[in-house]
Amino acid sequence: MNRAYFVVVARRAAVLCVSAMLIAAPAPAQPRPAQSLADWQDDLDALVTTIRTHHVAPYTHISREEFDRRVADVRAVLARSERDGERSLHLASLAASIGDGHTNLQVYGRLDRLPIRLFWFGEELRVVGTPTEHRRLLGRRVIRIGGWPVADAAARVGALVAQHESALFVRNWTQLLLRIPDVLRITGNTNVAGAIALTLRDDDGREWETTVAAVAPEADQALVIERPRSRTPLADSRPDETFWFERVPGTSLMYFNFTGYPERQIMRVTAEALTVALASGDVRTVLVDMRRNTGGNFKVGRQLIEMLQPSVTQHAITVSVAIGRETFSAGVTNATDFKRAFKAPYLGEVSGARPNGPQENFPFELPHSKLKGSVAHEIYRFQETDTDGLQPDIFLAPSWDEYSAGRDAVLEWAIAQDARR
Repeated sequence: MNRAYFVVVARRAAVLCVSAMLIAAPAPAQPRPAQSLADWQDDLDALVTTIRTHHVAPYTHISREEFDRRVADVRAVLARSERDGERSLHLASLAASIGDGHTNLQVYGRLDRLPIRLFWFGEELRVVGTPTEHRRLLGRRVIRIGGWPVADAAARVGALVAQHESALFVRNWTQLLLRIPDVLRITGNTNVAGAIALTLRDDDGREWETTVAAVAPEADQALVIERPRSRTPLADSRPDETFWFERVPGTSLMYFNFTGYPERQIMRVTAEALTVALASGDVRTVLVDMRRNTGGNFKVGRQLIEMLQPSVTQHAITVSVAIGRETFSAGVTNATDFKRAFKAPYLGEVSGARPNGPQENFPFELPHSKLKGSVAHEIYRFQETDTDGLQPDIFLAPSWDEYSAGRDAVLEWAIAQDARR
């Protein structure tokens, strides 16, 4: 293959790939003067015009009449709201009503949030990260948020997320939404701004209550986060890298972490090194981990597969692909590419994005708030049969017991399969 074609584009902002409204890794927020109601109304008009004129099929999941009704509702609620954060959320909810994850308004990067990390293990929501001062929360199960049972609170905030990707897509983003006081306020989960009451339960069944104050997004990003697990699994061993591989000691298994699409030089050098490693002849199994691949340039991923294919074929290497709730956009596309190219089974849980439907980002910026967003402007089909996300061939959902022990069921399954070869 001519490597001149191995062109890598910078990874898109995570919000444009993973959520109807979210900046997954927001830049430090800058204080902004309060906007007038007229400015917010202008921003609403700009958002509506952009959706109507640039979305590939805006009325796929919502009728024109229903969308018009929601526009009128948002216009009315803007007049009643007094906080810019809440007004921005109402606009974001309108973008989310279109239904696909590529149509969004990036608002959460500006909003204060609780300085903790949450994760769903089935129906259990657990605290999986805190700064030192909140260490006693680590590992605890969240029972109530803002006075509401956690299932009810999650259902309320989940209504702000695009509903026509997978159910796990919606569930995944409630992990952030439940940490944001402004979100809880507009969804009726609390009347308190700036701090949230939590009811927690430990593994012995004891419940207790606490109140956690929100912090600015830039302060939250700067925190040193502790995790409630005894060791760090291989998948999390290089948190600042998105494209790397490592031979699992004592096996013929190559673990390939394909979380994202880094800058051109890193990706080219890493891809070439992986190609050489597979050509050595002593690798029998490859696990491609795409569980946190939220998207980028899927054409680059396809060129990567072309580079790997000769070695995989020549040495009869078995390939598996790990997918999960964060697998989205180009991540889904390239996961299907690996499956087609190598008959690779999917391991893990249902992907965040559906394989068929509106995709690709048309970016925009609102005139007054300067909020950025995106609308989907292409329709892709990567499966003959549409499903609620990519469906795993081997279902291996994260469990609390495995997480707290620092285990990874997907990697363990791949190691066991490698041993049988």
